[in-house]
Amino acid sequence: MSGEVLDTPHAEPPTNDEQSQRMCETRAQQVIETTSAPASNDPAVTEKGPRPLAELCQDQVKEGEEVQASQLHDDLCSTLLNGSFSDPTLSDTTIHPGGSDSAKESQPEGSAGKPPETDESSSRWVDVLGNGQLMKKTICAGEGPSSRPTPECSVKMKVKGYLESGKAVEYSHPYKFIVGDGDVIQAWDLAASLMERREVALVKAHPRLAYGESGKQPDVPPNATVTFELQLLEVYDPIDYSMATEDDTLAHVNAKCSRGNDLFQKKDYERALNSYCKGRTMMERYLSEQHLEASKAIKDMQIRCWNNLAAAAVKVGEDQEALKAVQNVLKWDPNNIKALFRCGKITASMGDYATAVESLQKAADLSPDEKFIQTELQSVIKKRSKSIEDEKALYRRMIGTAKPEKPQSPSHKGPIPYLAVAASVAAVGIGIAYYFFQRH
Repeated sequence: MSGEVLDTPHAEPPTNDEQSQRMCETRAQQVIETTSAPASNDPAVTEKGPRPLAELCQDQVKEGEEVQASQLHDDLCSTLLNGSFSDPTLSDTTIHPGGSDSAKESQPEGSAGKPPETDESSSRWVDVLGNGQLMKKTICAGEGPSSRPTPECSVKMKVKGYLESGKAVEYSHPYKFIVGDGDVIQAWDLAASLMERREVALVKAHPRLAYGESGKQPDVPPNATVTFELQLLEVYDPIDYSMATEDDTLAHVNAKCSRGNDLFQKKDYERALNSYCKGRTMMERYLSEQHLEASKAIKDMQIRCWNNLAAAAVKVGEDQEALKAVQNVLKWDPNNIKALFRCGKITASMGDYATAVESLQKAADLSPDEKFIQTELQSVIKKRSKSIEDEKALYRRMIGTAKPEKPQSPSHKGPIPYLAVAASVAAVGIGIAYYFFQRH
């Protein structure tokens, strides 16, 4: 099962486009060789040597010679795409009188070099994010805005990277990735969505969008600003899940999980979670669009993806997402120790100690030698006991405030008691007077 995101295309005989590109490259070399005669009237030559092809394109357009400008533009694109001007690892060409040339010793990979430059008037730096952290400059225009990749399209891109000192730090075979999926560093991902097919561009990236605080051993130091030369070689249509094979789907998902693992190790938990979610979605779409039941291979991959998703979700505080993931694992594999352990930790953090103890106890029974499970189980049992005592104390306080209040003793202050005594005395007096009146 391959971990590559995209299939490698089979080698095919040269097409007409490739032959035309080679002809353009030959034409570019011819333009360079004309510089051996500085006194010539050729507009491609100045007293200081050859003029940049991008500058010649501009002059030809100004003079109305659109056909020749187009040819020169093609020369520029072809020459840049083949690395003749910008690749510090390729041989430099020294022009000798009489038209002969010889190749100088090329610089070893990682040695000092410079990213390609263009005439300032022909291309300007564009602040992509508006905060100066991602600057883009087109060197060679592509095939037009309609050739730009859309979300979920896959691209093949050649990358070269340079530190601010000019040291080359990234020189690789073409990368293949899905635009917007976070499969590569953010500078490439963001720039790819803005590039046209066959475009060549410089991208100056802030450390946050390049290799970050950790850098990239052994060449890129921590917090390094990197300038990339990007060549968008090919754009592929989004994956058609209704036609995808199981092996292809598994390869794509495996690549997402591997990328997520790399990001998790770097403590980039947000992007790791994104990669795991992308992998989960790929499997769900494959099964849904082909109306299939999950095979054992798909189930195994889903269990791996869900388990890792849960670990990343916990790290970013998404407990509900994490709990849903482990519950999906336990539906298919009730004895999955990792899922049981994570379910115990997640539910304990949510205050559901009964479920937490049940899950951890089962995990401990299945793997009695794992001390970390026993430790977590004892910790949760203590938390549950304390929670029960707290609930009882709260209940007692609630019952205590519900008892009726004791009647207050009557106060002897005020005029009411005296009036009552006076009334009693008066009644007695009236009774005695009545008694004497009856006798006399």
